[in-house]
Amino acid sequence: MIKIKRHNKALKILARRQTLLERFPVKAFPHQRSVMESVAKRKLVVCSRRAGKTTLSLAHIYKTMINKPGCKCAYLALTYKSAKRIAWTELKKYLHGIVPVDAFSESDLSVTFPNGSTLFLAGADNVRSVEGLRGISLDLAVVDECASYAKLEDLVQDIIQPTLIDTGGELLLIGTPGPPYGYFYEAHKAESGYEVTTWLTDQNPHISAEALAEMKTRYSPNDPAYRREMLAEFASAEDAVFSYTDCNMIESIELDSDWKYIVGIDHGVRDDSSIAIVANSRFHEHYYVMDAWSKPGMQIKDIADQLKVMTKQYPANQLWYVYDSAALTMAQELTARFGFPMIPAKKQDKNGNIARCNNLLYQGLLKVTRNASQLLNEFDVLVWKEGIKEEWKDNLPDHVTDAWLYAMKYAYTHKDGEPDVKYVPEWEKTRDPREQAKIRQQMEKKEMESLWGDADRDYM
Repeated sequence: MIKIKRHNKALKILARRQTLLERFPVKAFPHQRSVMESVAKRKLVVCSRRAGKTTLSLAHIYKTMINKPGCKCAYLALTYKSAKRIAWTELKKYLHGIVPVDAFSESDLSVTFPNGSTLFLAGADNVRSVEGLRGISLDLAVVDECASYAKLEDLVQDIIQPTLIDTGGELLLIGTPGPPYGYFYEAHKAESGYEVTTWLTDQNPHISAEALAEMKTRYSPNDPAYRREMLAEFASAEDAVFSYTDCNMIESIELDSDWKYIVGIDHGVRDDSSIAIVANSRFHEHYYVMDAWSKPGMQIKDIADQLKVMTKQYPANQLWYVYDSAALTMAQELTARFGFPMIPAKKQDKNGNIARCNNLLYQGLLKVTRNASQLLNEFDVLVWKEGIKEEWKDNLPDHVTDAWLYAMKYAYTHKDGEPDVKYVPEWEKTRDPREQAKIRQQMEKKEMESLWGDADRDYM
């Protein structure tokens, strides 16, 4: 008898849940249902504009909150304003008549269902809101507008994924494609571990053919924006500073002793540190980018270790190390502690340097090997800040490019002549041990201050 009562109670609960699910006013179409019904824990949705991405997000969150009483879900948009404008307004409209009015909290953009399930909405520009997720165990996290985040990987790896560990929760990344670079772009590849779903606007039954045709008239078919917004393809900016073709790409190359190797180094204290190796010879007109590397949070010892790995195949007398002249502390350390003879880069006339490099690309005289393909990824996205030459648009990856530009300028400037005198650390200019110790202490203090800087982190 007890088993029968329990069985009947379970049936009533399931029937009530089904009734609640059917009350959601927007019915999912096949592509949306495939995402909602999938058992994958890491999902990625790449769609064109007005394809129904946000509706999918809210419908999937609603389904999860109904089927898992007491669960916690989070929806993150690029900014607090967009979270409120895009999702919060729609959510209240969809849930009208389903949950009580007092279930909504305008102060923190949250809603709690009668079954104890809670949804938190936040904008990634609000560090306090995002950091507040660290102490929560989530059953579902949805990140919208993914192509627009400059630090999406930090947000996903450092903040969101740990909140899903205890519950075995689900992560859903959603967005319209941007340039072919960054975490969202990498995550859509087959080997990323994400289950990827893609569809276009014309597969959304809630968008009329007339409305879609009007949308398409806003773009030129040859515009990368058209490929991103209408075809859901990751495409480069048409106003990219650098231009290359297939003729600039090669798998690899072996060079003889006539060549020298210029190692450009761009040290970022809180940003990426990057290295690019350019090969050139006074007997040849070609330039080859042999290798490129970039990684955030690198200390000077880490850079030294990476330099050893990247240069071990080249004779020491064919290597020249060129650094950003603003990173004097790094140069001193790399020379004194690790034996890398450093030369300050000449940073004047950046426009002229870029123009010369573009000319070499156009003529096919500049080749980029597979090992340096990250440089081409940056070429795909780098554009000038509006109205300002010699300054990249904000939040674009430029560290490998800067390291490469240092190396290129040095390479063609010294193509036919002797290289500059190599750098001598400041403390080696005096024989007084006490003075040497004083200089080293000042340098270490400066490095520590530079390392910490403003400790606040921004996930935008």
